[in-house]
Amino acid sequence: MNAARAAPVLRARTVIAVLVSLVSVVVALLLASGVQAQQREPEMAVSAAFSPPAATIGDRVALEVRVQHASDIVVTAERPAIPGAEVLGDAQPQSEAQADGSVVTTYTFRYQVFALGEVGAGQVHVRWLREDGATGASVAQGPVMTVISVRTPGDATLRPLKPQLTVAGAPPAWLTPVAVSAGVVLVAGALAVAALWWRRRPVTEEPEALPEGAEARARERLDTQRRGRLHTEEAFQEYYGAIALAVREYLGERFGFNAAALTTSELERRMTAHGVDRWQARLVAGLLDRCDRAVYARHYPDPASADHDLTVAYEIVELSRPSRVSLAEAETAVAL
Repeated sequence: MNAARAAPVLRARTVIAVLVSLVSVVVALLLASGVQAQQREPEMAVSAAFSPPAATIGDRVALEVRVQHASDIVVTAERPAIPGAEVLGDAQPQSEAQADGSVVTTYTFRYQVFALGEVGAGQVHVRWLREDGATGASVAQGPVMTVISVRTPGDATLRPLKPQLTVAGAPPAWLTPVAVSAGVVLVAGALAVAALWWRRRPVTEEPEALPEGAEARARERLDTQRRGRLHTEEAFQEYYGAIALAVREYLGERFGFNAAALTTSELERRMTAHGVDRWQARLVAGLLDRCDRAVYARHYPDPASADHDLTVAYEIVELSRPSRVSLAEAETAVAL
């Protein structure tokens, strides 16, 4: 009885084991086919050619690498190193879809050749990346071009240089000399106008010169009082006496009259008659009046006011410098 019951259970377990084995085999086959599909290299057609196929030394040539591939692939061509050639700029890829669903990607590498004879591009390496993440590389043999000499062997005859290369968007050749000529004409015209103006400029009268050393002597007398101390009556009298003497002698030399013999009121009128502004004449009269009160009436201000009076004396010397009033005009004003 027990053996009869165990037989169906054993058969069920055997069937399950067989099914599990079959599923494992199928899964393994599917994974293997997927790995093989990922590792399978895509079909690509790589070709390369020089343009032009032959050149002379110093010419610029282009190496065109053309790759035809599936649309789910991205390709990158590496620039071949060509001996005796200078690289000119970087190449930008251009892709074009084809009627059969493929894509043609073109790289154009530009060089300037300086080696004679056959120049080869060597091997052209193209790397690819498929959208499923698979990568790889293809290698194709590059083309060979011939660089010929412009002269025959033994020929030493000089030949003219090649015409200059025309650059798109560059200014015309005549623009630079015309611009230089126009600049020269403008500068010459400006110089001519400046010379004409200089010859016809209005001549202004030179300022009337001070008697030699008058202002210097006045400043020197005033400078000696800057170092004094006003702590006694004698110091105040010497201080204000020196200021009055320096101002009167300077005005006398400046306007040509004996300022020391004039009273303060007479000196104010005489200065006004010589063309001095009334406020300047009043400034002089006020300073000399304070000097007279200190020297003769012994009326002494505080040291700060005394220092201010010395500053006023300096200003009088500066304000009384010769103006454009001529001596003849001053004499006419005195006569009136």
